[in-house]
Amino acid sequence: MTLNPGRLTASEDEIFYALEHAHDDSTFLGRLYRDGVPTPEAYLAQRVRVLFVFREPNMGGKAYPHDMRDEVRDPQFRPLAPDGTRKERSPKCWWNWKAGMFAHAVAAALEGDRWDEAFSRFRTGGWNHEVVNRFAYVQIKKVGGGGTSKADEICSHAAKYATTLKRQLDLYRPHLVLGCGVGRDSPARLFAAHVLVGGREAITDQTEATWWEFPLAARPRALVQLWHPARRGLRSELYQDVWSSVHEVVHTIGPGSVLTTV
Repeated sequence: MTLNPGRLTASEDEIFYALEHAHDDSTFLGRLYRDGVPTPEAYLAQRVRVLFVFREPNMGGKAYPHDMRDEVRDPQFRPLAPDGTRKERSPKCWWNWKAGMFAHAVAAALEGDRWDEAFSRFRTGGWNHEVVNRFAYVQIKKVGGGGTSKADEICSHAAKYATTLKRQLDLYRPHLVLGCGVGRDSPARLFAAHVLVGGREAITDQTEATWWEFPLAARPRALVQLWHPARRGLRSELYQDVWSSVHEVVHTIGPGSVLTTV
């Protein structure tokens, strides 16, 4: 199926409706976190389509319905409140400063920019709305959690709702899937176990990141385990780590095999 922006969003909504209104499972009823592709026009135009995978959204320990796509499309990443208002956000908010830094580093690696020059632009560039909206974002557990995720819950959702995650993956057809977080509930490892089985596991030379390679005609071509964007430490070191991992993986599998819009 050839996707256009409208069809992509409509297909997403079909997946979410089926998940929320499953006749034998009320887990997501009235509290589903709708993730995916914020700006389909930008995502479909990328030479390398990238999907980020996280454990769960931090919603202050309260589960309520939310559309991430709408939040990320807002120029300052302001979520839409039930009363129709949007509260101001700082440039240090999650989507701009943390997830936004990962998006910026990945874009720099794919474009062949030096990591240090790219990081300098990130630090002084203000809002990173354009680059964040190039990519897709999926949560394994599509119900809001708190500041610290529970590994058992994340692992359970990965196994139980693998079919939904696979439907999203088949819809987006990314070239690269980047799982953010390490440990037992590592999104990348959970995807490798339940969603993207059969990849050839490897380790990057520079960052010692675990990744999985898939056949030339497959989508994705690679699944990569990264640190979580909220990892403590110097932001420059984390930026370089993300940049280096993506740069090495893309050049290992061959840029020509990734740089295609098929």
